Amino acid sequence: MSIVRLWATGDKKLSYLILQSAIRSRVFDSEMAAYLCAHAGTIYHPCGTCRMGQDGRSVVDPALNLRGLKGLRVADASIMPAVTSGNLNAPCMMIGEKAAELMLSSR
Repeated sequence: MSIVRLWATGDKKLSYLILQSAIRSRVFDSEMAAYLCAHAGTIYHPCGTCRMGQDGRSVVDPALNLRGLKGLRVADASIMPAVTSGNLNAPCMMIGEKAAELMLSSR
């Protein structure tokens, strides 16, 4: 029986032990990889993929301009420099309001 069939039996403790063993030994069969790609997810909302800041690692400046591309601003959860521990709705609304303010003031 393959690792993925054992892992998908529903027994949480067995699933955890099998997954930990596979990670430690770096033995993932192609079926396990396919299963994980199809069923793995996150409980958090994705954010932080277009980090805002003033350092060289950030791709968005504090005025929400995308570095290297004139006339494009990024105004969503992707500009957050770190993952928040709460819901993203309120911070995203604030980012949108700040973006609107920045665009209106640059006219």
